[in-house]
Order: sequence, then C-alpha cells, then structure tokens
Amino acid sequence: MLRAYLESRHRRFTSRGALERYQTHKVQNLLKKVLPHSPYTAERFAGLGVSHWQQIAPISKREMMANFDRLNTAQISCDEALKLAKKDEETRQFKTQINGVTVGLSSGTSGQLGLFLVSRVEQEEWAGRILGKALPDSLFCPKQDRVAFFLRANNPLYERTRSPRLAFHFFDLLFSLSQHLETLEQFNPSILIAPPSALRQIAHQIEIKNLRLNPHRVIAIAEPLDAIDEQYFRVIFKQPTIHQIYQATEGFLGVTCAHGTLHLNEDIVIVEREWLDETRFLPIVTDLFRHTQPILRYRLDDVLKIRSEPCPCGSHFTALSEIEGRLDDVLIAPHQQGGGRSIYADFWRRRILMSTQAAIHDYGLRQCSATELELYLKTQFSQDEAKARQDIHRGLHNLLDECGCLPMQVKDIDVWPAGGIRKRKHIERVWNDTQR
Repeated sequence: MLRAYLESRHRRFTSRGALERYQTHKVQNLLKKVLPHSPYTAERFAGLGVSHWQQIAPISKREMMANFDRLNTAQISCDEALKLAKKDEETRQFKTQINGVTVGLSSGTSGQLGLFLVSRVEQEEWAGRILGKALPDSLFCPKQDRVAFFLRANNPLYERTRSPRLAFHFFDLLFSLSQHLETLEQFNPSILIAPPSALRQIAHQIEIKNLRLNPHRVIAIAEPLDAIDEQYFRVIFKQPTIHQIYQATEGFLGVTCAHGTLHLNEDIVIVEREWLDETRFLPIVTDLFRHTQPILRYRLDDVLKIRSEPCPCGSHFTALSEIEGRLDDVLIAPHQQGGGRSIYADFWRRRILMSTQAAIHDYGLRQCSATELELYLKTQFSQDEAKARQDIHRGLHNLLDECGCLPMQVKDIDVWPAGGIRKRKHIERVWNDTQR
C-alpha cells in the first residue's frame, strides 16, 4: 500500500509522450501475466501479440458477465460469486471472500448486475492509490482525519483505508438519513464522501439547523455532480471546491485536482475515446493493475465531456469538464425529417438554467415517451416557481426547434427521486427508443 500511495501522490510525467510510454510498458507486462491464466482473454488475443492489444474488440458488462468464469484468473465461478455477493446484500455484512479474493456486487447506473473480484494485493494497492490522490494532507501528517462514507454497499476496499491516520465510518444508504444523523454529528467527519443525492440531504439538514457538521473536504462519488448541486454544496459546506472521485467497478477512473478539475487517472487506467461528437466520448477502459479480473478494452456507457482548455494544475492527465451521465439516459427527440435526434444532458441542463432568472434549488427532466417530457422544478423562493416553469417550458420548446426537432409535450411534476439505494439523476430517459 505504501508504494502505491507514494507513486500516486508524487509521480509526475514530464510530457504526454512519457505518460503513454509508461502505459504501454505497464499494459504489456500485465498481459504477459494475465494471458496464461485467463482463457477468455487469451481467446480475445488469438493471433495477436501483446503489443497489438488495442486491436482486440472492446467488451461491455454483458460480455464480461457471460464469460466471467473464463475471464477471471482465480477460477471463481459466476454462480458461486453471485450467490455469496447477494447474501452480503441481504445481511449488509460485505465481507465475502473466496480463497482470499474479495467478491462484490455492482448494479451501477445501468441496472445490470455486475461482479467484481479483487485480491488482497489489489486491495492494498487500491487503498494506497485512493489515499495518495484523494487525501488532502500527507498520510504521515500527525493529525487524524475522520472519514464518513455514505454508500449503497460497504466493501473491504474501503475498509482497507482504515489506519491510525484515518478513522473510517460507513453509513449505509439503505437506511434513511434520519437514522444516521446522531451518529454522523458525533463522528464529526473531517472528510465527507457521499453521492450528490446524499450530500443534498445532509446539506438540507445543516441548512435547517438540524445537523452541525464542519468537514474540511467534501467529495462526491457514485453519481454525476450537477452544477446546481455543486453550487449549493459550496455554500452550505463552506467549501471553495467540491471534489469528485470517479470510481466504477471497472477501476479508479478519475479524481479532482487542487483546482477542482476532474482528471482521468491515466497512471492507473488507459482510457481510449469512442467519440460521440466533437467534445463527448464513451471511455474504453484498460486497468493497468487488475490481474484477478482483467479489465481490458472495456467500454463504459458513461458520457464524458472533455475540457476545452488545459487545467492550470499542469497535469498531462486528460481533464474533463463533466461526467454527463449514461448513454442510455440521453434524451431522443423526434426529428422533423423523421427518426430521432439524440440531445445530450448538457444542452437540456443549460437551457433549463438559462431560461429563467429565478434561483433554481433543484430540478429534473425525464423522457417518458417518444413525445413526452416530465419537468420537476423547485425554486429558492416558492413565489417564483410558476413563472420559472413557464419560462423553462418555452426554453425547452426553443431548444427542440433549434435542433430541428418536433415539439414535445412538457408535463410538470411535483416529486423527484431523492436518491439512496437507487442512484439519483437530474436528466433521465425511462422510455426505450426501440418502442417507437
């Protein structure tokens, strides 16, 4: 763990070329170790040498789960792992291991069940890397940080960060925040880590003076951080920057720098880009350190938006302006020439925010059919809400027209999911475009 911590915290690359040479060396060494023990990976490489790894076809969660038994190098069956992981979900213990390998369950935001396997060595390395990149002060600083983690499920990966330097407390999102308030206030975390939906609930309790907290760092995980939420958190938590950790079953993918920019962890993963337009792409991930469950050219459905200008921190790691959400939540509007046009979340979000002068406290936009949208809106002052809804309706119709699309019905709704076990989204599509 210490080596991984020091490397993650202090390694610097002098150029993008130096970073890419490092990645090439790491991935080829990884493959030499993995190929003899992963029949499915060897099958993907049929006729190719390790230097041609970028020629293998990308896979998705579907292919990984279908070939799980032959993919992992620990000879663990999918059926056995799923059975034990589901038992953990029921008991909320999250301590399952098979032959020293930790087993975990992930539904992600796609709703498809996924499994992850990590060895003890991989756990130690992961802990070192996340501490090196996310801990505000040195691991050798004499003061103790108290870390509050709000998550859907606990995992030995997170427990591995516990040390004399760090006191760690897991808060289970299965239970309501009201059940955690007393313990949370007594624990008084210096570092608060939670999905934005949970951070919003915590911030509200602070705002109404039902909770006293003064964290030194607030980190958003598990859900995209929306601009409205980010501004609200900055005010309530009195933080100049709300940090983010971009973590998935497929790896520790990104973290914010001191300037608040989200960078991909390209010393840990290689992220190839499958471009959707000039600024947005789907990441194809290769983890440079996962042996037990090799992640090689794995396509995620996250829509990432690249930052247009360099980050002032000077890092050669790719800088993102935001994680917009999932590809299957891109809204599809009926085009004037027939068919549908994909309109990405950022366009809808900006139009909502720019269409009204009212201060927006919370919002949601959902596509529930080919021609219907649902709009949820809460303004800071209730007397502004009716006018703001009218302005936003007009703005959304203008956006559709500008994109060459037919009008869609916009229905006002008063309730939006608060989050918890189900990940919260500000913009989502619950209609399947194959139903058209």
